[in-house]
Amino acid sequence: MTTHELELVAALGQAVARRIGPQRYALWFDKHTRFRFADGELTVGVPNRHFEEWLNKTFRDAVVAAAAEVLGAEPPVRFAIDPELFQAARREQAAAKAAREEPSAKKQVPASGGRKEHPPRRAGADAPAAGAS
Repeated sequence: MTTHELELVAALGQAVARRIGPQRYALWFDKHTRFRFADGELTVGVPNRHFEEWLNKTFRDAVVAAAAEVLGAEPPVRFAIDPELFQAARREQAAAKAAREEPSAKKQVPASGGRKEHPPRRAGADAPAAGAS
């Protein structure tokens, strides 16, 4: 990306954040999307179908308005799965799964196979005492 394109992308992100709020932007756009301008069209790259549908349904108007503000005209906007974001999301999911499974891997199962062990009984410990009836 050229410096000009990077500046446009940064300005677009700020314009979207102003419209939807910084917390919603951080949750749905920051680190999850990639803006690209090509052939007069704005593509919002997303990691998966869920993001594609949700962002298109929920934030399309805000993205279009932000793009019009930054570019001076309202470009066609489309949301599409970005292969790099898809792969990054998969790596993140795998790391999260491994982190969840790690504590259980640290648990060591006793040689008894998880059964509670009791000390061995002494011979005659269960027998009634002599003279007791």
